[in-house]
Amino acid sequence: MNGRILLDTNILVYIYDPLDTAKQERAIALTDQLIRSGRAVISTQVLGEFFMATTRTRRRRSPS
Repeated sequence: MNGRILLDTNILVYIYDPLDTAKQERAIALTDQLIRSGRAVISTQVLGEFFMATTRTRRRRSPS
């Protein structure tokens, strides 16, 4: 085992989510620690999911 850790889409999204500062701070600290140690890995799928999650416009649900 090489000790690498795959970052999940949610961790990356929490970094840019100002609505929950506790999660945002934890995500920033964790990601920073993993990047500095050289253990962080991000897959192309996670990058795509992150892009979609952070750039799509939110739609209101219509009443059923």
